[in-house]
Amino acid sequence: MTKTVWIIGAIIVVGVGIAAGIIFAGGNDAPAIAATATKGTGADLSQPTVAVAAQIAPVATVQTAELADSGFNTEAGPIVLETLDELFANAASYSNKAVVVRGTIVTQCISGCTFSLEDGTAVIAVELIDDALDNVLDKGSVGRRVEVRGTVETSPQLVIVIEDPEDWNYIN
Repeated sequence: MTKTVWIIGAIIVVGVGIAAGIIFAGGNDAPAIAATATKGTGADLSQPTVAVAAQIAPVATVQTAELADSGFNTEAGPIVLETLDELFANAASYSNKAVVVRGTIVTQCISGCTFSLEDGTAVIAVELIDDALDNVLDKGSVGRRVEVRGTVETSPQLVIVIEDPEDWNYIN
């Protein structure tokens, strides 16, 4: 029984790792991801992938006043980004700077310390480190809206790093 549980657990961990790799490495171009994943197999998964991507409801852009009302200090503080595609388009200019973004959690690790955030324009990895690990995501947070304030890191991949437990919160 124990060996079976370990095997099932290993399969789940590998599956989650592959899914996260596809999400984080592939950006937000679903047809390109499908084409890469099926290259040389003769399979055409682009239609189902596009259908799933089309079902993701676009998220309204965030206005600076909304973020200020939410409790985050936006005066002479972090840069408030209205969309994640703005961050991806100008990643070098945001490197090592504090930003505030909103979006929906689309994946999360089992311990709640990392998740991917989608705002209708792009998907980005978010990682909780140091003191922020005192305030990890609740289990089953996929689909919930959050607001995060963190530092943009561009290497080895684009990610928002949160160090303070108060720098993220649910907004629904």
